[in-house]
Amino acid sequence: MTGGGRTPTERYLSCALLNRITYYELDILRRRVSSVLNRLGTDALYGWEGSQPPRNKEVLQAWDAIKALNQALVSAEEGESLQRCGKAVENRPGYLRVNQPASRSAKCQVRRFSLGRFGWRPSAI
Repeated sequence: MTGGGRTPTERYLSCALLNRITYYELDILRRRVSSVLNRLGTDALYGWEGSQPPRNKEVLQAWDAIKALNQALVSAEEGESLQRCGKAVENRPGYLRVNQPASRSAKCQVRRFSLGRFGWRPSAI
């Protein structure tokens, strides 16, 4: 009996984004948003020239990132852990706080970024 379906695309767990992104999204983002990288040893699996990692090594990067997130966010006190998680969400790249007014003046325009089919592009909010 053989399994069907497509092989899953390799992903990178970004601690800053609090999300997994595909290796080709990582290729686009790392050139514009340096904080997308975790700066952990397993980042080396995602080289600069085409960051598709070996399929059997991708899980090592995810475990490494989960360990780093756990160390950064989990405290002995539940309230402190929740505060750390909230701050991590607010500080991730591309996050716009709900109470922060979006300025549309000529001097300052708040922009959001989307990863569309054709790459990283800014769009007005």
